[in-house]
Amino acid sequence: MAKRKKGFTLIELLVVITIIAILAGILFPVFSRAREKGRSAACQSNLKQIGLAMAMYREDFDLVNVPGPDQGAVLSWAVLLKPYHKNTQIFTCPSRARWEIDRTINCPGDPGCVQSGGYQMAVLRDTQSGQSGTGWHDSDIEDPSNTVIAIDANDYADQLSETVIDQGSYNPTDRDLNRHFDGINVLWYDGHVKYMRSEKLKTGDRYWTINED
Repeated sequence: MAKRKKGFTLIELLVVITIIAILAGILFPVFSRAREKGRSAACQSNLKQIGLAMAMYREDFDLVNVPGPDQGAVLSWAVLLKPYHKNTQIFTCPSRARWEIDRTINCPGDPGCVQSGGYQMAVLRDTQSGQSGTGWHDSDIEDPSNTVIAIDANDYADQLSETVIDQGSYNPTDRDLNRHFDGINVLWYDGHVKYMRSEKLKTGDRYWTINED
């Protein structure tokens, strides 16, 4: 008489399922965090390339930085920088790309437009004269390594009306803005990029001025 094969009991199956559920609960957040870490690194690379494009622009325009609408520009800074990067994808943060799918740009049919999402250029102020703007000369910036020039944002670098941001309009509590582990990536005037907690950038007055503090 053939020996009957022994199968798993209900208790054993439940134990296996429980173990799998526990492992999934542990590993999925780790995988999600690793994926976001990769996106944040790609975002930093984008900002680094934007910084290089800005530097090349300044070399061609007597060391004056690319202007925003506050300086009377008729095209956004993303469009003005286009000859220096040849890659419009650098203006879309990987952690925000899902907002940009099939988005209609505000200048349809204009070959100068670039599709972008998630970066804005900083409006800086001079604490001595009270003037503010984006198109500063290199010699005006007294502390380039501590002066923000572009940041993760929740608007669009190609839309002229939303292309720049100042400290007053910057909202560190916006969840869309804080998409990289409750913080943002920041491009500084000297070209380096680093991650910062959003509230630190908001309260750091010296980051938004051309003056050395």
